[in-house]
Amino acid sequence: MKNYIIILLSIILISCKETNSSFIESDNFNACGVSSFSQLNWAQDLVAGKGACSQIYSGAKLTMYDYMGVKVFYFENLASSTGSCNRILYNCSGMILISANSEQSIWTDFENNKTNGKLIWSI
Repeated sequence: MKNYIIILLSIILISCKETNSSFIESDNFNACGVSSFSQLNWAQDLVAGKGACSQIYSGAKLTMYDYMGVKVFYFENLASSTGSCNRILYNCSGMILISANSEQSIWTDFENNKTNGKLIWSI
């Protein structure tokens, strides 16, 4: 019985490794009136788990696109069990343009018309 407990604890400890997030920023960010992604405070807070989506899971990512003539930021946190944090589309000032609970036709329009995707952050 002791051996089973030791094996179980070992498996738990191994699976509880810390996840590392990474910013994938090029030298010429040049969007939203700033030259560096780190200048977008709302986005920094978002990927740090501060705000409405406090639980950020492995596989989450933030991608910048052109959509309807402006830069937008698509946050995907698909492993989230809360439907409100699975996918959200933000504008440059951090305002939500499309929420996870928006109609599917709105998301379909975004998926069909987004261009110039650039991965900004992932975990």
